[in-house]
Amino acid sequence: MGASSPKKVNSRHAELSEEIERHNRLYYVENSPALSDAEFDRLFDELLELEEKYPELKSAASPSQRVGAPASNKFSSARHRLRMLSLQKVSNANEFAEFDRRVREGLYGKENSENKAIEYHVEPKLDGLAVELVYRKGILDVGSTRGDGAIGENITANLKTLGSIPLALPSNTAKRWPYLEVRGEVYMRLSDFRALNKKLAEDGSAGLANPRNGAAGSLRQLDSRISAARPLRFIAYAALSDDPNFAGEFHSQSQSLKFLAENGFPINDHSRSVAGIDGVSQSFQSLEKERGSLDYEIDGMVIKVNSFTDQQRLGVISRAPRWAVAWKFPAEEAQTTVENIEFSVGRTGVVTPVAVLAPVRVGGVTVTNASLHNEDILRTLDVRIGDVVIVRRAGDVIPEVREVIFDKRKDKARPVRYPKNCPSCKRPLSRAEGEAAQRCLNPACPEQLVGRIFHFASKGGMDIDGLGEKLARQFVERGFVTTAADLFYLNKEQLLELDLMADKRADNLLAALETSKSRPLPNALYALGIFGVGETAAAGLAEHFRSIAAIMEAGSDELLEVDGIGAGIAESLVSFFAEKENRDTVKRLRSAGVTFACKQRKAESAALAGKTFVITGSLSRPRDYFKALIETHGGKVSSSVSKNTDYLLAGEKAGSKLSKAEKLSVEIIDEEQLEKLIRD
Repeated sequence: MGASSPKKVNSRHAELSEEIERHNRLYYVENSPALSDAEFDRLFDELLELEEKYPELKSAASPSQRVGAPASNKFSSARHRLRMLSLQKVSNANEFAEFDRRVREGLYGKENSENKAIEYHVEPKLDGLAVELVYRKGILDVGSTRGDGAIGENITANLKTLGSIPLALPSNTAKRWPYLEVRGEVYMRLSDFRALNKKLAEDGSAGLANPRNGAAGSLRQLDSRISAARPLRFIAYAALSDDPNFAGEFHSQSQSLKFLAENGFPINDHSRSVAGIDGVSQSFQSLEKERGSLDYEIDGMVIKVNSFTDQQRLGVISRAPRWAVAWKFPAEEAQTTVENIEFSVGRTGVVTPVAVLAPVRVGGVTVTNASLHNEDILRTLDVRIGDVVIVRRAGDVIPEVREVIFDKRKDKARPVRYPKNCPSCKRPLSRAEGEAAQRCLNPACPEQLVGRIFHFASKGGMDIDGLGEKLARQFVERGFVTTAADLFYLNKEQLLELDLMADKRADNLLAALETSKSRPLPNALYALGIFGVGETAAAGLAEHFRSIAAIMEAGSDELLEVDGIGAGIAESLVSFFAEKENRDTVKRLRSAGVTFACKQRKAESAALAGKTFVITGSLSRPRDYFKALIETHGGKVSSSVSKNTDYLLAGEKAGSKLSKAEKLSVEIIDEEQLEKLIRD
């Protein structure tokens, strides 16, 4: 049992959660990553460490329970029969040896595991987009992205354009396995990527950042003809079926890949089965040597326990299987010079040092800047203007400075002083005890306002098409906008005063603002930029309270009843809406016609009409799922057990609510019994 978490830990957990969710969306949905793999991993590892030390921080809404990110609303959703899990990662031989030890002890027990050699299946880890193909009676029925692991985007029409994906299976396979799921990776060969970028340049179009983004963006085109014109390929890595005999017939990963190859699916030529740690290590070293000669990008090796029986015995944890791991290659590196160090101000007031670099190619992409994160890291690295540094990149757009080459430092190089005052508004900066971040606490800071307006207009927020950072900056600099609500009071004459603002563009922006007024409550709440309230938290609050007015008036105790809302976020919400300026902003937004609309739950039946439920314990799905299920069948969900409670839906580790229900003779049911109540 961990110690109760202090306020600063809650705040840090909320900050990490929001950042991870934002970068998940940038990476998986918007195809515009803003962090290196290494930096994202650091954020995620810090989150996991906090949750291990303070278990009460973990909830169904935490990024630790997620695999990826939610599907875009551009496509219909597709639910996966079995979750598409992500993989645990290791970065060196010692970490893999620790994984191997856990596998051996999980299969044979601690006392009998020492001399056992596990048979593993190894294959390159392609840097592409994971997809699932569902075949019914031998015909490709649904193709989808991984999404959040449970629900992805239905991109069937686009996947059908790939020549490497069979549209139909052989008749004998279709007869034997009328339902088959095939999972794999869509990617772009490096030679095809270069040829495509050359063609785009000749046509006067912007090139693609890298093959991974090219593949993901091509698959997520609303017009499948664009996908068909892109050089996309598919490689299969898993086969599944709802028939319980499937795993028994193929026994292992290697046999299932052979089955896939026999049925027309491409598999990786470098896939093979090996014995024990030595076999895996030799394969990893060999693959690392061959990496530069491959015509596709890889960032490591996937290692799976080969036996399906052993996989089932080992099972899974919340977001990853216990029987598989990704051994990542060291990040690609290059040398360059630091031309300047600038300090940027974010929408929350955090002042971040940024190294401006002499352009350098790293991992196939030209990079020109790198975040130095905070004052402590700047001092630890001792980066100075004019220094030669090693920059590393692990497949993303923005790199990180790994170290300074001190032997090449010039004598005149001087340490960079962290500013005492905000670079934007010149107010003194503040650094809270226990935090690394320096913040500007001036809410009227112009640079923060630019960030808030840009955030307000983002796709996850109000989705105001055409309102980018440059336009937000013009609004602030000209004094047209001092709060987000001012956007809805702009007129065409004001817009035409702006740089590069033509008549049609002004009309389009005004139309986009009008359209955004009907954005759903979760998006509008997220758009307000409340510290700690990311998209997941906003969705949970909207589902629970159903109106912006109810959220504004809620106290801490009420907010803590919402799954995924901890003390830090609750305190942030209460503080935000206690400020008159923020309440006035919401009032002016509503006066302008912003609806803060909350979708009405569509009743599927009245099977649970008049019945009151309380939910407790760990269930197979997030608590909000069961809350919505009960309400769509006419039932009501309460937060506490009383004499008016009809049923307690109890999962594992049910606590005081279970005891109280037993005392009051409330009927206690599990998930299966709930489904029976709905069916009957």
